[in-house]
Amino acid sequence: MFDRTKYLQERYRNDSKFREYFKKLVLKSEKKRRGIYRKKLQEHLGNICSKCGFSNTEILEFHHINNNGKKDRLSVTRLKYYSEHLEEAKISLIVLCPNCHSIETNPFLDMDGIVQKTRQRLFGILGRFICERCEFSDFRALQFDHIKGHGFEEKKKFKGGTKMLKYYNARPDLAKIHFTVLCSNCNRIKQRENNEFRS
Repeated sequence: MFDRTKYLQERYRNDSKFREYFKKLVLKSEKKRRGIYRKKLQEHLGNICSKCGFSNTEILEFHHINNNGKKDRLSVTRLKYYSEHLEEAKISLIVLCPNCHSIETNPFLDMDGIVQKTRQRLFGILGRFICERCEFSDFRALQFDHIKGHGFEEKKKFKGGTKMLKYYNARPDLAKIHFTVLCSNCNRIKQRENNEFRS
């Protein structure tokens, strides 16, 4: 008797093209389900940032009120759980824009630490300490945007954002070609405008 599950497992292990195709199907399904759960939660919790009133619903995020200080993206499983337990969601989550979410999860930055010193050097090289689009200036929510939109791939290549920033700190002329400064909100909007997502 033909065992479909075993056949697909073996093909996944041995066929690289099929493996990539399968991963794309999973990501597509996950994106669709994430959108359904997000919409239901936003309808219950609100369609604007609870801190500043920002109202672009496509990029609003959910923040754990009693979080551990880490900006975790809610998994599809957790989104599904909260969409089915709306009263618990109301107690556990608030809606924030990416800027306010960054500030909420990083209220105090260690400006003498390696990461922040590396960031400060690159801000200096680029000559910008505000968002290029909207002039937002809170350092905690500013990001380095890859102008050509290949940031996810490059971070993967360098095995981390800090190593990547150190590389460009040592190559200022290259950094000026590749980067600009955007706030978290504008960076997320740009990613959606140009379809810049993790592959």
